[in-house]
Amino acid sequence: IEALQRVAGDLPPTLALLTVLDVALAPPDALTAGRFGAASTLALARRIHMPAETMRRHVAGLVAAGLCRRVDAGITLAPDLLA
Repeated sequence: IEALQRVAGDLPPTLALLTVLDVALAPPDALTAGRFGAASTLALARRIHMPAETMRRHVAGLVAAGLCRRVDAGITLAPDLLA
């Protein structure tokens, strides 16, 4: 977690990044609406019981930092992060 905090910053963005990572690597489920590897910010927020607006703000920061990417299916990890 400390290494992720260095990349993402404070604890809330780190939790958001860990949630995106969890969704990106997990098989599809009801929260991701059957989509593999991506989820809406609302689904991410529900997954860790975080307010949706808080998750949206942190995801926007992660996207701006190049750690996450917006795709048609929602939010996923930036391809370079897993390389």
